[in-house]
Amino acid sequence: MNGNLTAANTLVNPELARMVQQGGLVVAQLKAAGITLVLALVGSTVLAFVTKALVGLRPVEEIERVGLDISEHGGSLYFGVRQRAPGPEKRR
Repeated sequence: MNGNLTAANTLVNPELARMVQQGGLVVAQLKAAGITLVLALVGSTVLAFVTKALVGLRPVEEIERVGLDISEHGGSLYFGVRQRAPGPEKRR
């Protein structure tokens, strides 16, 4: 028997002891992991569509071409490269 399954747990929940002995606990854990994965994927997809509809997922093409580091906060990741950030523009 599993070392984590104490006598107190067996008395309170005899179904747990049966599931551990028959390997059903592993199946239940796999089901729970699968359900969690599906919920995470569906939830992330819904949130991505809502975000895309409200503010967009990509910047305007000109800002993307100049670079987000320059256009968003005026800095460059490359030393010695000086470019002027474009004026404030709305995102798609």
